[in-house]
Amino acid sequence: MKTIEELYKEVIGNDGLKEKFIAATKEGKLADFLKENGCDADPKDVMKFVDGIKDSAVSDADLDKVAGGCCTSVTCGCEPPSKVCHF
Repeated sequence: MKTIEELYKEVIGNDGLKEKFIAATKEGKLADFLKENGCDADPKDVMKFVDGIKDSAVSDADLDKVAGGCCTSVTCGCEPPSKVCHF
């Protein structure tokens, strides 16, 4: 039997399977989907897993803080200004 993690990797890598997962979730048939795809996990555990993934996603604000880019300004502190900012 597949673990939740193994099935998750299959689902995110296959658009058809992803659509079936979404439909099963919306229709309240997640247990059937899991069984059909060789996973004996409890649907509640699967939803906790999925919610955990959503909660661990990086926010847009955090991405903006770390996103690199072209340094074209002398005010950023790069000496001399370069194509990649060091901050």
